[in-house]
Amino acid sequence: MTRKLLAPLLALLALAVPALAQTTIQAEKIFGQTTRLPFSAEWQYLSTDLFLFQEDKFQELVLYIADTVRQERGRLGRWPELSYLMVTATMENNGYFKSDLTYPLFSFNIDRQGTSYTTTTGNSNEVLRLIDKMPLGDDDRAISTQIKCEALLEENMGQVGEMVSSQLLSISTIANPSAAVMGLVGEFGKLMQAQSAGQKFEFSSTIRLYEAQNFDQRVHSVSVYVFKPHNKPAPQPDFVQLAQFVDTATFSTLDRLRLKSLVGDFCPYPYMVVVNYKSKYRPQPLVPDLVTPESIERRAQQVEDAYQNQLINQATYMHEKKLVEFMNAFHLLKYQIQGYERDRDDNLADMSRSYYNILREYRNLRNLFDARRREFRQDDLFHNVFKAKYDDLVRTAELYLDKDQNLENIKNLVEVMFHFEAETQMELDSAQREDYLETLHAVALPENLANSLEMLAINQLVEKMEQEQQLEVYRKYVTRIQFADPSPENQRMTQQIRELMRTSNCVSCAEKIDLAIADFDARYQEARRLETLEGSEAAFSNARRAILRTMQKEQCIKANLSRIVDPRMATFIESDMVDIINLRENLQIALQVNLENRAQAEIDVYSKKIVEQTNQINKRLEDFCVQTDIGFDICGCQGDEPDGQCARCPAKNGGGPQGAGPPLGFGPMASV
Repeated sequence: MTRKLLAPLLALLALAVPALAQTTIQAEKIFGQTTRLPFSAEWQYLSTDLFLFQEDKFQELVLYIADTVRQERGRLGRWPELSYLMVTATMENNGYFKSDLTYPLFSFNIDRQGTSYTTTTGNSNEVLRLIDKMPLGDDDRAISTQIKCEALLEENMGQVGEMVSSQLLSISTIANPSAAVMGLVGEFGKLMQAQSAGQKFEFSSTIRLYEAQNFDQRVHSVSVYVFKPHNKPAPQPDFVQLAQFVDTATFSTLDRLRLKSLVGDFCPYPYMVVVNYKSKYRPQPLVPDLVTPESIERRAQQVEDAYQNQLINQATYMHEKKLVEFMNAFHLLKYQIQGYERDRDDNLADMSRSYYNILREYRNLRNLFDARRREFRQDDLFHNVFKAKYDDLVRTAELYLDKDQNLENIKNLVEVMFHFEAETQMELDSAQREDYLETLHAVALPENLANSLEMLAINQLVEKMEQEQQLEVYRKYVTRIQFADPSPENQRMTQQIRELMRTSNCVSCAEKIDLAIADFDARYQEARRLETLEGSEAAFSNARRAILRTMQKEQCIKANLSRIVDPRMATFIESDMVDIINLRENLQIALQVNLENRAQAEIDVYSKKIVEQTNQINKRLEDFCVQTDIGFDICGCQGDEPDGQCARCPAKNGGGPQGAGPPLGFGPMASV
């Protein structure tokens, strides 16, 4: 914005009184300065205050004009009939009003009594706010304003009516006149009423173009104009204090007392101080908790209306539209959170879809916010005005997500995604990866949405991080397990690694460890099985020896039974032998089982069974041989005698002593 554009509205104050020959009162600018403090783009509204000082000095100007005119007419010329001293302002080439508009500022009544003139001015108001918050256009158009002061003769009073009627006709052509424009109609009425009553008129309505409240306002520039006869030199004060003040002015407003102290009494003429202010655009209040579809639509319509009526410029309109878009994103998140809370209160079994909906909308909100910050990283209007609104909405969204653990997990998950999408080349240690993976796995999302953008992004990040964790931490464990001997010590080692994995959040790492341990366990079980199978051979060998020994004893007992004279004793002994034979045959049947491909546990159980049967038959045979008392060793046989002969045993052909028959109940011997 150039200084020329923001020049004080009093660009020209001239006295034009054609009926009074060449003598005029002119307003000469004797001071003008703009503050050195910067004004960024959001300072887009202009306000102007007028302070009229030493109004009573107008009377001296009127007397000077009247005397000059009389002298120009000759020494005997009559004194002119001056009726009014009127000040008007014309705003030219104004894009907002669509036409030039002239409106009165002051009208002072002049009374003549002979050669004396009295100007009814009185004391002016504290300040005259000429315009209030006029929007400055995007094209930086200059607002050219002319202010005139005319001393009107009685015979020229018709000029006032002509001016009023022409302006009313101009206003009538505006299709949609604003309240500010219509306010001028009232001012014209007040002017005509004051002139009819011979009273002073002073502009009072203020052209208030924008009704928004609480605009930030700051002094922009100050100018001083002095009213003097055109043929008199203007005073040239230094205004040191005023210049120093304006250089660093941070005041939101100036009053008459302050200006008087800075300007001082520097001349015998009336003078006017013009203070221009710039105002910063402040958006409508935004309460996140009250954001609803209705409030969003209402705000959007208000923005459209303000833009169509040129109350906001193109840059502000664009930012307001984008803020409305962001409010919509915020509402969608709030809507999904409310849906989750209903599902939770209804004890819905599967909440994964609700989790996903919230995650999607919160991620969209954060990404949209990040896009705004990148797009407007050098935009003062965004940073100084609108960013606070975005911050409020994001902060409120975070508060909503802090209400329970599930929502907080979703928030943290999105934060991690957002963090890594912004920083793709981060260097992490294993502990940091574990923390991030814990967050990424904390939310149960629906499997049927695995191809959604959000799920794909999460899975891609998890895969990348778990691959890094596998290479850095867990690959050595997998290799160690794969090449470990299947020993009990290494079996304990694998269990320790399994326990270690219980604290890890790397799912794929745990799966690889589990596969390696499963392979090791298979090798370990096979080794233990082979060891057990090898151990079972001893039991089988003992069993076979027991069978052979039993069969030998059976042969001897069979031979010795023929020596028993008492048939009852023979029957008793034969009955005991049947039990021993049954035990031996059962053991033989047990030995026929092939344990080669049996599991370790099965081999172990069967081996114990063989041992138990072997012990049983050995004990049974020993008890029989020891406890059978018939006067000789019932279990003794040929070869037991010192000479290797047994005179009491049957012959090899199975024959016994003369008169003895074969034993009762014995058939052919079973083979081992």
